[in-house]
Amino acid sequence: MRAKRNLSVFRPERFGRSITVGEMMEEDTGLPWRYGVCVLAGLAVIIWVRRKETEGGR
Repeated sequence: MRAKRNLSVFRPERFGRSITVGEMMEEDTGLPWRYGVCVLAGLAVIIWVRRKETEGGR
């Protein structure tokens, strides 16, 4: 409920100028892809580190 009441006074700004909801939505269009790439990169690093750990133990 609180967010609904504060939404009317929410005025986002970037570099001192107001931005619209459309501009905010446009920035978020690629967000799922960016998160996916980060997750895949993290998994790749984990797999690489695990392989290096098992090679060192032999």
